[in-house]
Amino acid sequence: MYFSEVLPLNLKREMKRAGFSIKNMSRSMDVSETAVQAWRSGKALPATRKLPVIANLLNCSLDSLFTDGGQSFKLKTQKEVNV
Repeated sequence: MYFSEVLPLNLKREMKRAGFSIKNMSRSMDVSETAVQAWRSGKALPATRKLPVIANLLNCSLDSLFTDGGQSFKLKTQKEVNV
């Protein structure tokens, strides 16, 4: 599974667990609701500097956002991204 597939699933799970709606999350992070929706759908990824902020808000570890049930993920190559 790719990182761009794992993060949206885990973000949805952690937001639900922490009781955060898209609106709450966007206000807390000072980003648009569209940005949070894009992160949750996998259409976009949050900036690297925002990842610790997300984990802190959701009271979870960065690992919980990045792991797939203990399995490692792989990054898409440039060729896979452009296909």
